[in-house]
Amino acid sequence: APFLDPLLSSSLMEDCELRQLVLEVLHNLIDRHDNRAKLRGIRIIPDVSDLKIKRDKISRQDVSFMKKHGQQLYRHIYLGCKEDDNVHKNFELLYTTLALITIELANEEVVTDLIRLAIALQDMAILNEDNLSMFSRCSIMALVAAYLNFLSQMIAVPAFCQHISKCCLCCRHLPGLAGWGRTCVVVLDS
Repeated sequence: APFLDPLLSSSLMEDCELRQLVLEVLHNLIDRHDNRAKLRGIRIIPDVSDLKIKRDKISRQDVSFMKKHGQQLYRHIYLGCKEDDNVHKNFELLYTTLALITIELANEEVVTDLIRLAIALQDMAILNEDNLSMFSRCSIMALVAAYLNFLSQMIAVPAFCQHISKCCLCCRHLPGLAGWGRTCVVVLDS
């Protein structure tokens, strides 16, 4: 994938609209089943099966691609969440990127990496070592909650799904944060 390096390096440019464009190009490359429209918006989806997501078994080429480039993709998603000038759309596109990777490219190893990435994003927002704005911190927490809700239903591990669902239910009574409506903190230990 010689196109990946220049594409991902553009994902860290100063301009938030350019970063949005790069993520949309990446979505076009990853999304082989036209699922991205179903994933728009960061939200807790009560039943992911209602989205009627189309997917195939992960191919050997996909496994090889993720072994070779997965860490690079995760790094760019992580760094993309830290950008000071991110707006609502940037976080929505980052969420969609995670969801598309889950649908199109995730085997067990990738799922483990994606959970680790979600924990790292949660830690970034909670610890706030980078002095992120409250908007960014709340947006990252909303992204993590929505993504882990999505992922838990896609992989259908009952205990994990129950834990995420319980966390999301407990938080329905919290006031809205930074324009995201109701969100929650999904506490996962590293």
